[in-house]
Amino acid sequence: MPTREQFPIRTVSALTGVSTVTLRAWERRYGLLRPVRTPSGHRLYTHANVEEIRRVLALVERGIPVSRVRQVLDAESASRAPDAAGNPWTDYQDRMAAAIAGLTNRASTTSTRKRCRCIPSRA
Repeated sequence: MPTREQFPIRTVSALTGVSTVTLRAWERRYGLLRPVRTPSGHRLYTHANVEEIRRVLALVERGIPVSRVRQVLDAESASRAPDAAGNPWTDYQDRMAAAIAGLTNRASTTSTRKRCRCIPSRA
């Protein structure tokens, strides 16, 4: 039974716009996703999986072949690893990348407004 933090494949497909067939192929062919499996073998995706799917979509839209996306994601993770722990700037970059990768315009605007409140005006 899925928890509130885990979603079945049909829900993830609706959230991301990626077909269930494509999600399964990305997992099988390219190792892009690693969903949790129920005892009966059903896939359950986390919020992190959904964000990874959105990142994959953004990379594909930039022209990176799906077959190379895993390498790009791994390289990005490696470049961020040393300073990622507790760094608010890295957290902000991750949230903005997620917003750009497919969140609604409202979420992006909300995130930007939150950041802009922290910047002092030059008046």
